[in-house]
Amino acid sequence: MRPLPLIALALLLSPLQSCASHPECALGEYESAECRVVAENHYARVLTSHGVEVRFQADDAVDASSWDALGLVQEVESGVVRLRPAALMGFRVSFVPRDTERRSLHVIVDNIAPDMLVSLGPDGQLQPQPNPGDGLLRREFDLVMVDGATIWMRGARPCPPAYRIAVAADIQTNPLQFERILQDLHQQVDDAEAAGEPLLGLLLLGDLAEEAADDEFLRIDELLVSSPVPVSVTAGNHDKAGDEFARFNRYFGPGTFAFDVCRTHVVLMDTADGAIAPSIEARLPQLFDKGSMEHLIFGTHYVIYPDRTGQGLRDEDQSWYILGELVRAGVDRLMTGHAHYWKEYPAITIGDGTIHEIITGTGGASQGEGHPRYGVTRLSFNDEGVDSCFHEVPVPGTEQPGQGPTTDTIDFCTTD
Repeated sequence: MRPLPLIALALLLSPLQSCASHPECALGEYESAECRVVAENHYARVLTSHGVEVRFQADDAVDASSWDALGLVQEVESGVVRLRPAALMGFRVSFVPRDTERRSLHVIVDNIAPDMLVSLGPDGQLQPQPNPGDGLLRREFDLVMVDGATIWMRGARPCPPAYRIAVAADIQTNPLQFERILQDLHQQVDDAEAAGEPLLGLLLLGDLAEEAADDEFLRIDELLVSSPVPVSVTAGNHDKAGDEFARFNRYFGPGTFAFDVCRTHVVLMDTADGAIAPSIEARLPQLFDKGSMEHLIFGTHYVIYPDRTGQGLRDEDQSWYILGELVRAGVDRLMTGHAHYWKEYPAITIGDGTIHEIITGTGGASQGEGHPRYGVTRLSFNDEGVDSCFHEVPVPGTEQPGQGPTTDTIDFCTTD
């Protein structure tokens, strides 16, 4: 089952939480970054028609009265709930019946890795569920709640000693080329396994659509089902253009969130209107804190580079603040899109530190004159640290990647 434009109509017409403090959100001004924060929190939980409250939770949550914007919850039809976790490696969801009557739900979970172990049950009594082993990113479960007991669903994946993450941005008017990239990911998964560095997921850094229309988002959502690995998504400027219905959040969930991938802390941030929300700006030290993780990867849509307002955030002071916090946190790679090409800045000087930024706007959008290059950035995490390169997916009529002229030096990936 796929989300359709009318499925969440009742939710769209209801007031979103926190509108009292952000009245513009009640007017449907979801081009505002703060309103999208409100929307992503709204879509992280739902009260179903069967009287069950379903909420995405933080990894360490033990109290079902909380919730966290770490995924998308939809009741696609009466008694059928679809979950789309936003992170690559795991998730936690609570199911709380509002009364003690026997309650049941059919739960569809999309965007979870084939090797993810899903457990279900009351707190402290979770039972591992059979893995179908079909290689798909979708599982389905039947939940029965008795005597008003809260049920928890948790997902977790094993961590290999070395691993890879792919990154791309900017699909816009060319979902066909993006479909080719997803098809190529299947071969990348095989190559990565052979190299001893499994590919754990794809980060998609915005501009999935051109006009932020339902049919565009529905098409991308359908394509992502064919991915061999889970996909974490944030928004770009085209994903909120003229939006009065928080469509990006309704299809993909949160635009700003943090999660861990084995030894790597990953932060994705919504910069779709050329700024970050004040509430997010206040949380930067918390979001960027990698704790016991060895590495930090930050992904966002707009280029964040000193003195490049034309390609970056509207407010240079906000750019400098983000960059300063990234230096303080010890970021390994700053990954961005928006500019429709692949370009690497290996050592941007920020105070007494440096930042390694890569623009990877190669998901399908028009690249103007010259030889178009589409594909993903490959991030490899191993004993030697973090390596990055461009994995090209040839356009139709070009048999091999890396062909044709280029005005910039591109570090192409090897075939393994």
